[in-house]
Amino acid sequence: MFLKLKKNEIKIVLKKGKILKTNNFKIKYIKNKNIKINIIVFKKKIKKSVKRNKIKRIIYNSFIINKYILNNNSYFIIFIYLNNKVLKFKIINNEIINIFKKLIILNNK
Repeated sequence: MFLKLKKNEIKIVLKKGKILKTNNFKIKYIKNKNIKINIIVFKKKIKKSVKRNKIKRIIYNSFIINKYILNNNSYFIIFIYLNNKVLKFKIINNEIINIFKKLIILNNK
C-alpha cells in the first residue's frame, strides 16, 4: 500500500520537483525516503467524475504492478493526466513502465 501525498508535500513537489513529460502524462517528482504518490486528472479535460476516478484507478493499479522497476528507489511522484479521453489499461501501463525506466536512467547519471 502506498501513501498519498499530503498538502504540504504536494506543494514541495510542485515547486521543487523535476519534470518528465510523455504523450499522456506530466510527471513531477523528487527523490525521498519513501514512496508516496498523487494522481491529478483535471475536471476541464475529463468532465465526468466517474471517468476521472476510473483513470485514477487505472494509474494507481499500474503503479502497484510496476513498482518493482524502481528498484528500491523512493520518490514523491505526482502523475498529471493530460489526455482528453479515458485510455485503456494497456496503454497507460506501457507509458508508466517507460516513465519508471526514464526515472531510473535520469537518477543513475
